[in-house]
Amino acid sequence: LSITAVRVEGAQVLATSSVQTSVESELAGSYLFFFPKRLSLIVPTGTIEKKTATAYPQIATIKVRKEGANTLVVAITERGPAALWCDKSAACYDMDASGYIFMKNDHASSTMRIYEGSVLSEALAKDGPVGTLFLNGVFPSLEGFIASAENATKRKITKVTIGEGSDVFATFAEGGELRFVMTTNTAPTLQNISSVFASTAFQNGKELEYAD
Repeated sequence: LSITAVRVEGAQVLATSSVQTSVESELAGSYLFFFPKRLSLIVPTGTIEKKTATAYPQIATIKVRKEGANTLVVAITERGPAALWCDKSAACYDMDASGYIFMKNDHASSTMRIYEGSVLSEALAKDGPVGTLFLNGVFPSLEGFIASAENATKRKITKVTIGEGSDVFATFAEGGELRFVMTTNTAPTLQNISSVFASTAFQNGKELEYAD
C-alpha cells in the first residue's frame, strides 16, 4: 500500500500547493533502490516534518500523520507576527512572540512595533535574518517591559533600537525617547519611569532633557 495523496491542513498564508509539492519531493525515490518511500509502512514522517519546517520558517508547528492506507496529512500552524525587525536599509521582517524572524514584510503601512539593531544586522548580513532568533531569546521579556513602559507613561512606543552592550532606545509616537539598560530586574526601572511621567513638572508640560 502506497501514499497516493497529500493533504495540507492549517495553512493560512502559506500556499497549500507549495507545501504539498515540498512533501511530494520527500516521497520520491526509494530506500536501497528497492523500497519506495511512498510505501505506507515506511513513509519517512519525521524527515518530512523536519525538512518542511526548515523550508518554511513561517511554520510554527508541524505534524505528519497517515490517514487510512493512502493519504498523508500534513497539519501545520503558522507563526503570527508580533513585531517587526528592520535592518539598516529599512528592509523589515516579521517576528513572532518569541522573537523568531520568519518572513520579509513588504507592507510599509504596518502598525507593528519596529525593532532595530543587535548582532543580526552585522553577523547575518550574508544570509539574512530569516530563521534566526532576535536577541537570542531575550525578546519576550524586552517586549513585555516595553508594553509595561507604555502603560506607565500612557504613551505609545513605535520603535526600539538596540545599541551597544545592553543599551536600549525606545522612541515615542508623541515625540521623545526613553533610554535604559536591559537588566534581569526591571521593576526599579519601571518605577523610575512611572515617577518621572507622573511628576508635577511633566504633567505641567515642562520639557525634560534627561531623567535618571
